Amino acid sequence: MPHSPENTSSTALTPLTRRQLVLRGAQAAAAVAGIPAVVAACGGGGGSTAAATGGTTPTQEPLSGTLRFATYPEWIGAHEYENFQQLHPDVTIKEVGTNTTSTNGRAFLIRQNPEDYDFMLLGLSAAPLLTAEPNLIAKLNLANIPNIQNVPEKFRQEYPYGIPTDYGKIGYAYRKDLISERPTTWREFWDLAPKYSGKVVLLDGEEDCMGNVLLMLGYSGNSTNPDEITAAKNALLDIKPHLMAFLGTDVMKPMLKGTAVLTMDYDFDIAFAHQEDPNIVWVVPEEGLMAYLEGWVGIETTDLLPEVEAFMNFHLDPVNYADFVNTTGTAYIVPAATPHVKKSIATDPILAFEPTTVSRLEFEKFKGAEATKLWADAWAEVHAA
Repeated sequence: MPHSPENTSSTALTPLTRRQLVLRGAQAAAAVAGIPAVVAACGGGGGSTAAATGGTTPTQEPLSGTLRFATYPEWIGAHEYENFQQLHPDVTIKEVGTNTTSTNGRAFLIRQNPEDYDFMLLGLSAAPLLTAEPNLIAKLNLANIPNIQNVPEKFRQEYPYGIPTDYGKIGYAYRKDLISERPTTWREFWDLAPKYSGKVVLLDGEEDCMGNVLLMLGYSGNSTNPDEITAAKNALLDIKPHLMAFLGTDVMKPMLKGTAVLTMDYDFDIAFAHQEDPNIVWVVPEEGLMAYLEGWVGIETTDLLPEVEAFMNFHLDPVNYADFVNTTGTAYIVPAATPHVKKSIATDPILAFEPTTVSRLEFEKFKGAEATKLWADAWAEVHAA
């Protein structure tokens, strides 16, 4: 059911299937070269209940044309397309789907056929796949995107390729009714594992999991140092005998059942579980936590860059951005949207914009071919042990 971009007292959150499909690991990219694109038009879904706002830009020329948008299905505000078209009736937006759910895979497809796209949703870790020569990411005129000022500087600095749109954090949760401790660090998570052996779950995601282990050890979560990567591998080998499992789907199910008491997982997953059982406590580890960051970038070959910039500016208007947040349930990066965001999200300590949490984030980045192989080999060794 589409959500209104107006504030509401609703307590229900609905995760999108898209969340479970995204594969952000850079190591997956090489496997998808040569997959053909599939084109499909997609509407915003549902009637609008809010007036279109945020569409005015300094662009002088009239806007027109069809924008081809490479993105995940439904990863947009329920009313954004139709409201944008109210402001710019000669501009239409067509979603261009692919048969790969990997952001890296879509980057490879766009490199093969850049003329087929005008802009795309692109994860930070995959951006170098399009900036390598020839650079296929268009240089934006930020004068046409004044609403970029609504995005905090940390996200803008981390994502210089276009406009940041959303992010997700990887922390952990514990069952406060089933353990007596109140852990606040990754080290405590590791130290408690022997006591609760067989009731500990780690996220089955190479960058997400190993990155947080590196942070626990005092290193960058994007380390390319072979010795540091080995240290992370050894820490995972140490905890593995006490794990229930590495899980990539239904990660919170054992905790909801009470068969797990400590679980590493994505913020949105833990938020949904906490809504079902308040005994599930979200932890922002003191050492820091890994996060993915996504945004929209223009494609260098587009003839419609002013139109792309206009839609980017529209998206970052607080009311329109709140429509996006209310529809997807994502953690959000436009604090000015808070008055328009559903209370179930804006007041959720897991998903709400919280400066202290943001200050602890390290975003997953592309590490280069050599380091990527070291990570993959270490991860494979952990799984094989």
